Amino acid sequence: MGFDLSEFYEIYGHDLEVEARQEQQRFQQRLLGWVQTWSNTLCSLYDTAVNRVRTLAPEDWPLADLVPQVVLYWSLAGAQEGNQWNRTLACGDGEMVSRQYSKPYPPLLYTLMAHRAFPATFDAAAQSIVQGGAPLFYREGALRSGVCGTFWQKLVPHLPPYRPYQMWPQPLETLLRTLTQCYGIFSGQDTTAIYEDARETFQALWSTLSLRQPNRARAEDAIRRWDFSQVENAPRDLLIAAYPEVFQTWDKGTLENTWEAEILQRIYPTDPDLAIAMWRLLLDTAQEPLQKNPEAAEYLLFDVIDGVLWPGSPSRKDHLLPLLNQLEQSEPFARQVFQSAYAGKPQARLLEACDTLQKDALKKHCLALLAENPAWAQSQNH
Repeated sequence: MGFDLSEFYEIYGHDLEVEARQEQQRFQQRLLGWVQTWSNTLCSLYDTAVNRVRTLAPEDWPLADLVPQVVLYWSLAGAQEGNQWNRTLACGDGEMVSRQYSKPYPPLLYTLMAHRAFPATFDAAAQSIVQGGAPLFYREGALRSGVCGTFWQKLVPHLPPYRPYQMWPQPLETLLRTLTQCYGIFSGQDTTAIYEDARETFQALWSTLSLRQPNRARAEDAIRRWDFSQVENAPRDLLIAAYPEVFQTWDKGTLENTWEAEILQRIYPTDPDLAIAMWRLLLDTAQEPLQKNPEAAEYLLFDVIDGVLWPGSPSRKDHLLPLLNQLEQSEPFARQVFQSAYAGKPQARLLEACDTLQKDALKKHCLALLAENPAWAQSQNH
């Protein structure tokens, strides 16, 4: 006996059709709500990234302009490397209710890009996910497995010099976690390993650039104020920043463990004029402490230069001739050395060198300068 369902559909067909439409509408509403919720989250993360960069580098607008590229890169990298981009949701059983399919992640990316400014179209961004290779803005935003994008390189000069075991600036920590969250939303994966890799990569960059490309303005400011609480190795950093070509061949370990006195002592035997120029840069930068702070003056006129004045190995008697020649040629330099807030053994050593090298006129002038320096009179009474 055959079955005829025409009567059933005649009676209940309308109700089934209404129910099918309602199920499809509920499906669309759930999808829309999901996209809206995560889009709001991503927009908030975008805003957080922008704000943290402006906190770290308030006057560097070109750096802030790179933030959308970086946010998009991390989002696209997550979509490309995760398993969510092609995830398909469905409703309906195909019999009573027509099946309906939707991929939620493309509309999520579309909505994000519609609500925030990005230097790319949705089509270009989506294509970069499926085509393989590096996502859009890899060169700007990458931070993993030792690869540091240009954004991160430009961010480092705005940070304090790197110190092992120091707490990271909170805006920097938040920025990295924010970008990792963008990656996680689009990848659907645990981001612990991604975050740790990025943190380790940036720490290596920060450490290297702090050492090899220190912030000259920050070092100069610390020396002028004679306050090294924020820039611990400011005199060394200033020399490296001012003469980067000199230190290109110095290995990282040597640079990390050297200081300005050792730099001058190492350079002076082969290039005395360069070593003297470095010393004079420190003296010029510390002009006020040199005149008003006896401890600062003693450090600059004694500790920094003692390896040159009293070399550890035997040297020719004329090894101080380049220094004496510059003292003859520059009255400001002579006054810095002989009329600052500290006088004692270094000045006496230079006077001895004048005798040895027959610089009688220079000795006479230096003695005249010292006669006007209370620090010299005080040193002679001890």
